[in-house]
Amino acid sequence: MTGRLKIWRKDNMDASVIEDFIVRFQECKTLHVLVSDGIMLDLRNIVGSDDIDRVRIQRILTPYQLERILMESDNEPHLVLIKAEVIDSWSVHVMESLYDIMRIKTSFYGCTIETAVIGEHGIYENYFGRKFYNPVEIDEEREGLFAWEEAPLP
Repeated sequence: MTGRLKIWRKDNMDASVIEDFIVRFQECKTLHVLVSDGIMLDLRNIVGSDDIDRVRIQRILTPYQLERILMESDNEPHLVLIKAEVIDSWSVHVMESLYDIMRIKTSFYGCTIETAVIGEHGIYENYFGRKFYNPVEIDEEREGLFAWEEAPLP
């Protein structure tokens, strides 16, 4: 099984992130959902009765706890939900180490890890390999995207 690392930012937390994760990995026997402080979930509305036995939810209290969970857990899919304010308080070395652990777990062990940072843009984007998946609204960006091509040469 080949792993995949996906990191993206989302303005607000909504249940669709977890629901989509559960649906996409329906064939897996265990799913890990790791949640930082500042994110509140009502599992009765998110996880159906059929899936409740296979979804493992764990609170992330420190970045070291997240590192340890990722290193010691199985290779079933992981969904990491972190508030931007929380991750901005972590040191640069911790963020780089966490990114390395996620890359190793996905590349060498075949684990799928999806990380959603909930909140504003921040410095953390620079330390996660600058590989954030931020879909661009083409219509909003089209006006200035290729403006440099139209500039006449002196």
